[in-house]
Amino acid sequence: MPNLKSITVGKFARRSIAEGTHISSDNANSYKKGLAEKFFHHFKTFDPAGTELVTLHTFISNFKAFVIGKYHGAERVHLQLYLDEFCFRFNRRRYWESMFERLLNAAVGCPAVK
Repeated sequence: MPNLKSITVGKFARRSIAEGTHISSDNANSYKKGLAEKFFHHFKTFDPAGTELVTLHTFISNFKAFVIGKYHGAERVHLQLYLDEFCFRFNRRRYWESMFERLLNAAVGCPAVK
């Protein structure tokens, strides 16, 4: 999305999410207004000093470092593939003993990047 204005969020949601879907988010105004028409929107105000989103913030920070460190100068068109790789590694970070076999299976089933 080019920005987080409520109109942009609403257009994206109507294009990408089935009407009537339950969506949970934070209390940002752009989400509240943009999702109000066609979706069941549940939102929560988070305490900025709290620890509720620490894992998410750590994940995002690590992803940024991963992309900048490994794929500096990367093309935007491949960003989804980089995110997929990072999520794959993150979700399997505790299963190192079978990582090679799992990675090989995933690579065999992955379409070639053009």
